[in-house]
Amino acid sequence: MTRPKFLLTRARSILAAGVGLALVVAWAPQLALASPGLVVADLNQPGVTPTVLAQSLVGSGVTISNITYTGNNRAAGKFSGGATILGFDSGVVLASGKVQTYPTDPACSRGVEGPNLCHEGTGLVPPGASGGANSTSFGAGGDADLTALAGFSTFDATILQFDFVPMGATVQFQYVFSSEEYSDYSNTPYNDVFGFFINGTMGSGNCATTPANQPVSVNTINNGNDVGGDITPHNVALFRDNVRPTGPTIDTQMDGLTVVLTCKATVMANQTNHMKLAIADASDSVLDSAVFIEAGSLTSGTVVTTSLKGSDGSSGPIITVPSGTVVTDSAKLTGLNTMTAGGTVDYTVYKDAMCSPTMVFATAGTKTVTNGVVPDSDPVTFTSPATYYWQAAYSGDTFNNPSKSVCETEQVIVNVGPPASLVLTPPGATNTVGTKHCVLATVKDASLTPVPGVTVVFHVGPSVPTTFPNPSDGTGVTDANGQATFCYTASLPGMDTIHAFADTNNNGQQDANEPFGEATKTWTPPASTNLCEVKITDGGWFIANNKDRANFGGNAQVINDTPQGQQEYQDQGPAQPMNVHSIEITATTCSDNLKNASIYGKATIDGAGSHVFKIDVTDMGQGGSNDSYGITLDTGYQSGQHTLSGGNITIHKS
Repeated sequence: MTRPKFLLTRARSILAAGVGLALVVAWAPQLALASPGLVVADLNQPGVTPTVLAQSLVGSGVTISNITYTGNNRAAGKFSGGATILGFDSGVVLASGKVQTYPTDPACSRGVEGPNLCHEGTGLVPPGASGGANSTSFGAGGDADLTALAGFSTFDATILQFDFVPMGATVQFQYVFSSEEYSDYSNTPYNDVFGFFINGTMGSGNCATTPANQPVSVNTINNGNDVGGDITPHNVALFRDNVRPTGPTIDTQMDGLTVVLTCKATVMANQTNHMKLAIADASDSVLDSAVFIEAGSLTSGTVVTTSLKGSDGSSGPIITVPSGTVVTDSAKLTGLNTMTAGGTVDYTVYKDAMCSPTMVFATAGTKTVTNGVVPDSDPVTFTSPATYYWQAAYSGDTFNNPSKSVCETEQVIVNVGPPASLVLTPPGATNTVGTKHCVLATVKDASLTPVPGVTVVFHVGPSVPTTFPNPSDGTGVTDANGQATFCYTASLPGMDTIHAFADTNNNGQQDANEPFGEATKTWTPPASTNLCEVKITDGGWFIANNKDRANFGGNAQVINDTPQGQQEYQDQGPAQPMNVHSIEITATTCSDNLKNASIYGKATIDGAGSHVFKIDVTDMGQGGSNDSYGITLDTGYQSGQHTLSGGNITIHKS
């Protein structure tokens, strides 16, 4: 058959010429395409066989065998990435042309992947950037069953067949039909067609039909002809146009698609039946058509399927949620008799993928089914990180068999939520200066679940008066219990505030949404060494860290465990001139060998205030030539430990 001249001329001119660069640039921004799009692997790819394709269609209640394939290896394959394009994510695609695009394919002789660069021009829509239509002719024959359905000769037939044994008296699956014949060859003899034949044309026949029981084809589902032919639409509610009115908006090469349709048929329960899935060009082998069949949708009898919804907005058969999320399950019954179905559905959550009775995590309600409608489950709150498995079990009724959803296909993956709180323990403590003090930070999410792997930043101070904490800051990463530890010591008696925060973005700075906690630490002088006595004679002096000359003198001793004495320190300037005069000795300690001593106390600075000090001295023998002295003040002043330039230090027990 020869295509009408006005159509053929139009198609050939578009296929040959394409469009100019200016049109390509102007039109491209109007595309609204999904990402990453369809991913297709045809029968030429490793691991893709007719058996793999057929088995991927099988859902609950069906087993298959004796799989055969007729057609070009480039005309059948598996696909994924179809959720936002077709209405389901993955499955099998059969076509009268190529299903997968190779890098060496001509521009408009490619697979079903998007974007649609080969389409007719109509109205305000210019022709596709690469040409007017996508077309591949394999030069193969048609199929008698399809010819009978189309009413015209067929070409380039692709056929996948197998035997199957259903558990029930019905079988069903979901599919989408698409074609390049849309819409410039709608309502013409170029009525590309496909059929799903169950037990032959004399058995259940073709179950791919419209509501009026017409075979699904280009002529029975369309939006009319847009290039001068019959403009009458047919079953337009089932059609999705990928050219009109503003250009391609669906991320596939096909110019038109149906919505997701369902094939339902009566079969012989628990016996061997036969399925034939076939598609072909009609009237000639020009312009391609394809049918997408959902993976796992070939099911038998009454089937219960489920979908989860989380309070965080997540939804689907498998959801990943933070701890503390409330989840509900929604069940749906499908099958020939479910419109009037009664009975009940039990919702249960399990801790294992086998849904073992001994591994029940929670029961989520028994719901009464009314006219096939199943109420949602009771809400379940998940607080502990793990993977949980939902299952819906339908009781069945007089006309519907009992059924359970497949356990491992419905999962709630609970992850720890972001840090919401940080607590430091102990909240307060008292230690002797020079000893080690540790605080434990515990980080939890909003549901009080410990959060591992979080960097906690610790700071002590800075403050005046200071205890000279060492180290004054640090970091730790929380362990499996959500805990991190920080330890430090101090040189001076006093009180510290320890501040810690969960550095969730690892920028080293506390941001507004990062939880924090605080604790206090009181440092006290050590116990004095009884009978310890320290004397400084002969006008002690040295050059301090700030390069100033410093003079010092005094004595300290411990009598009946009570420290007493007086100390004087004079920084002569000019960097930091000051006079330090003790007003209380709080502790004096001596080493066992009487070579080292420390004096703790309080003093005025330039006659004012009360400041904590610590003096460290060494006595290296007679004459004081190798003796040393150093003073630390709570103002932050440190002279540094220096060998004397004059004077003598003696340490002994009285």
